[in-house]
Amino acid sequence: MKRYSVWMRLSVLLLGLFTIFNYSTISQAEEIDGIVYTGTGSIVITDYTGTASNLDLSEYFQEATEITIKAWAFAGTTITSIVLPENVVSIGESAFDSSSIQTITFSANTKSLALGKNVFKDCANLTGLDIPDCVTVIPEGLCDDCTSLLSVSLPDNCTSIGGSAFYNCTSLASVSIPATCTSVGGSAFCFCKQLQSVIFEETENSDRTLILGTKVFESCDALTTISIPEGCTSISTNAFWSCDSLRSVTIPESCTSISNNVFAYCKSLSQINSSNPQEAILPSNCTSIGSTAFQECTSLKNIEIPEACASVGTEAFAGCTGLNQVVFVNADTSIEEDAFPTTQKAPDIVFYCTNVGSVTIYAENASLNCESSVQTITVTSLPNVREYMYSANGELDLTGLKVKASILSLSAETGYVNKEVNLADCIISSFDSTQAGKQIITITYGGKQASFDVKVYYDINNTTVTVQPVTYTGSAVVPSFVVYGNDTEQALVYETDFLYTCQNNIKVGDEATITLIGIGAYKGEKTVTFSIVSSEGLNESDGNGDSQNANNGESNDTDNGGTSSSGTDDGGNSSGGTTNSSTPETPQNGKTYTYKKMLYKVTGSSTVTFVKTVDKNVKKITIPSKVKILGKTFKVTKINKKACYGCKKLTTVTIGDNVTVIGNQSFAKCKKLKTVIVGKNVTTIEKQAFANDKALRKFKIRSTKLKTVKKGVFKGLNVKKVKIRVTTKKAQKPCEKLFGKKSVWK
Repeated sequence: MKRYSVWMRLSVLLLGLFTIFNYSTISQAEEIDGIVYTGTGSIVITDYTGTASNLDLSEYFQEATEITIKAWAFAGTTITSIVLPENVVSIGESAFDSSSIQTITFSANTKSLALGKNVFKDCANLTGLDIPDCVTVIPEGLCDDCTSLLSVSLPDNCTSIGGSAFYNCTSLASVSIPATCTSVGGSAFCFCKQLQSVIFEETENSDRTLILGTKVFESCDALTTISIPEGCTSISTNAFWSCDSLRSVTIPESCTSISNNVFAYCKSLSQINSSNPQEAILPSNCTSIGSTAFQECTSLKNIEIPEACASVGTEAFAGCTGLNQVVFVNADTSIEEDAFPTTQKAPDIVFYCTNVGSVTIYAENASLNCESSVQTITVTSLPNVREYMYSANGELDLTGLKVKASILSLSAETGYVNKEVNLADCIISSFDSTQAGKQIITITYGGKQASFDVKVYYDINNTTVTVQPVTYTGSAVVPSFVVYGNDTEQALVYETDFLYTCQNNIKVGDEATITLIGIGAYKGEKTVTFSIVSSEGLNESDGNGDSQNANNGESNDTDNGGTSSSGTDDGGNSSGGTTNSSTPETPQNGKTYTYKKMLYKVTGSSTVTFVKTVDKNVKKITIPSKVKILGKTFKVTKINKKACYGCKKLTTVTIGDNVTVIGNQSFAKCKKLKTVIVGKNVTTIEKQAFANDKALRKFKIRSTKLKTVKKGVFKGLNVKKVKIRVTTKKAQKPCEKLFGKKSVWK
């Protein structure tokens, strides 16, 4: 056992010595043609002592599984070109620093390669660099101060470019940054004096992010345009500082802040996010502009600060002596002192606010308030209520009112945008419900005005009516009466302020009535009773012959009284003149009479015009071919303008066969009107006759004489939904031409 133990110990000792000897043999540095290296399967190049100008590493270490070039291995050498085989997997920090290298050739089959910091730093003779696609990270200072570098090809899968990677590459003319790149480090292309083109490759990835470091393109004097891609959320300090030739920049909507000094001393910059070379429009999501961000950008002329922008930093636009106008979409933007040029250096600068309010601009210890950038304002929707009754304390109802403003905007192609205005931001002129007649209401917003009109009417119910009893004659009679406006204390004028009708005005003992219909400055209806006295002097209605006050103390207004007399139509209704007589009246040309709750005006010896309906709540209207007024028959030949305007419950209209003209707006704004039947002799339909009748679906034409359809007959409704039907084939083609759509013949 003892001998065996000694032998075993000796064997272990010999094995250890062999292992130590073998390891020292493998790790001992060797040299081939000046290439100093260690290892066999895995080669590590640590130094180069050779004098060759051109070196092809693919001729060496062909059996090696991988080759690593250690830090500083070729630094300061006179080698001018090198070929790297596919098994080179790593190039260490400053490996070629300050060498004479001009060209580097990577194998197209390179599968994996890691680059250290400053690999080619200060390689003043390096002219081009094509980095393999397997490289994902461009390290810090990769080609720092390579002043002869003309071109660089970044790998397609590059995710980041390190700080100062191409710092002071003064000969570099262009660079294309892959879509996979999410960050470009500080000073990465700083002082690239000949850099004219920077292209950020496009991607369909909507989640792309990109960070631009500080001074990333500082002092790139030849750069004229740049389009920063969507996904960049902020532009860091000094990113484009002193890019003298930079005139056009696209900043994405994703950008929420512009840091200090970003575009300072870019003296050619005049165009941001615009096709107009004199417009600068910051992205709508930008919330802040840093101090001196645009300092000394002397070519800036017009700039728009977005609504999201809450602050503009100190001296942000100091020295921008070319500024003509600055538009603030947000009137509450906070402006730091001296953010804009002093008025002495830029006397013509104008500050606008697109919203009501004022941005205070500090310059030379004085404040300047924004002028309004509102160009015009327009009423796009009128209030629902535009007619009011006389009242001591009535208020204006603005429900339904909509106003749009045309506002200066550098971002719009036309230079202006339209937006709906908050009425709370407007100044609206006063309304006086005690002033009868038309009132103009003005709306002021941003220094501009628009207007609409309303009307105040006296209520015919608020009148005092005195009526005298009349003596029974056996025919319809009209008493003498006077109407006083309690609001005006003046007598009303017949046919100026009111019309009237009489009912049950024949027999003694019947409840005879006069119904007043307000016109002109008056609105509404009022019915009062009067007495018919027997020929023996007996008042069978109330037993006395005194005059009656039939208003119960209510009031209204206008001039003059109506003592009147009247005959009757076949329905026992009458209306009429201004003299008191018990003799039946003869219809007079030019006067208006009532027939079945509709007013007709005599226009000739045998013709009348339908003037208006007394009942605004009527659901169906038939305009007859003929009417009887005071016992005489007349043809209805015309429908007056606005005859049934605004009859909100009207659903059906039938027009008689003697009517030839349907007047302007005669049935406009009848919102429930569905069916219209046009008589056989209609020749003319005036403009907007059925405007805004949005429920209209059936329009039947019996006339073969229709020749004129004025403009806007169906204004405000979808004509495609209106079925126009003709009753004879003869009328089909003319109607198609008149209405501009295919008629249905049936």
